[in-house]
Amino acid sequence: MMELSAKLEYGLLALLELTPHYEAQRALGTQEIAAKQNIPDRYLDQIFGDLKRAGIARSYRGPKGGYTLARAPQNISLLDVLQALESPSPRDRPGDGPPERRAIWKTWLALQEKIDTHLQTITLDKLYRDCRQLEASRWMYYI
Repeated sequence: MMELSAKLEYGLLALLELTPHYEAQRALGTQEIAAKQNIPDRYLDQIFGDLKRAGIARSYRGPKGGYTLARAPQNISLLDVLQALESPSPRDRPGDGPPERRAIWKTWLALQEKIDTHLQTITLDKLYRDCRQLEASRWMYYI
């Protein structure tokens, strides 16, 4: 099973906090996001640094400063976030070595390509709508 790192999970949680405010371009501070999502705020500052460098988040200074999404949530895929926050995994292995090793890496890289393709199809907008749907279903009462 693929592991979800704390950095990636925190980054996605923070971006999901920004998603409903994209249209209004309302900036949220890291302290506000960190408190709501139970994320260490100093770590969140580092995460936002990576998201800014990747063109996913934008920062604003001043009393109403903080962060917003730099692009529309429907234009930010989970693959974009993964690539911004995680070190690139080795995609190419040398062609030398025993056939067993080459076969293992060929299989592993094919799996990684399928994962990347799937993550490219899921946007922040879709993930946010899934969250809202799960939240709404939590409050349904049946008689």
